[in-house]
Amino acid sequence: MSSDVVIQASFQYKGECNTDTVVELQELKVLKEIENFCNGGEEEMDPITDIQDIMPALQRQKPPNSLLLWCNLYPTRATVSRGRPNRHKLCRRCETAIETISHISGCCPFVKNARIKCHNRITDQLQKHVSKYGWTSYMEPRLFAKDGSLWKPDLILKKEQKIAVVDVTVQYENDSKAVEMAWREKSDKYKHLNAEVMELTGGLEPKHFGFIMGIRGKRLGMNNCLVKFLGIERFETFAQKTSRLTLSLTLKLLQLFNDK
Repeated sequence: MSSDVVIQASFQYKGECNTDTVVELQELKVLKEIENFCNGGEEEMDPITDIQDIMPALQRQKPPNSLLLWCNLYPTRATVSRGRPNRHKLCRRCETAIETISHISGCCPFVKNARIKCHNRITDQLQKHVSKYGWTSYMEPRLFAKDGSLWKPDLILKKEQKIAVVDVTVQYENDSKAVEMAWREKSDKYKHLNAEVMELTGGLEPKHFGFIMGIRGKRLGMNNCLVKFLGIERFETFAQKTSRLTLSLTLKLLQLFNDK
């Protein structure tokens, strides 16, 4: 079984780019786990094998959770009920939606605190890295808009007269258009606070950016807009480290969700 079999079979039904996925898996050092798993197969399989045919092999081999998460095969109720219409699919914790990775990582109230912790850890890591390049950081400053409403941007960065307002989010990367839309929403979220941001920092003309990490550790090219504005070189090491951190935190969140 080639190392592309599981990847291609599992990602084709989501409409994702297999080439990009392989690159990301290599950078996360997860591809070796896929190779080890695939080398254990006895029969050669067609690369377009249906995902239902891959599932029994995955279950027998007991692949690591990082692999299952990357392949959209982590055992949620939605995953294990594929092809079984009578299986119960509602979230075992809140029972308000179908139990999917997207629901658990983004909506389920049972793991809300873990979700906030994941967001804060990534924000902290970004702040610590950019501070090495002379950027002053304002973490969740309390800003009041003209109508009196309170807003707390995740991170405001200031260097000389340049200002970057950054909103961090961790999102399930199953739809590239949805992710791009989320990035644009995050980039626009605090633009109405430009006057308040300038008063806080003493800088001029704030620029606004989203910083989105996929829950499976996928790094999004849209984040490069922020990197370029900050003038950070050799960003790859930090990006890989953040990808691994995001994947690790997601797995911890899922473990907490599954713990009895």
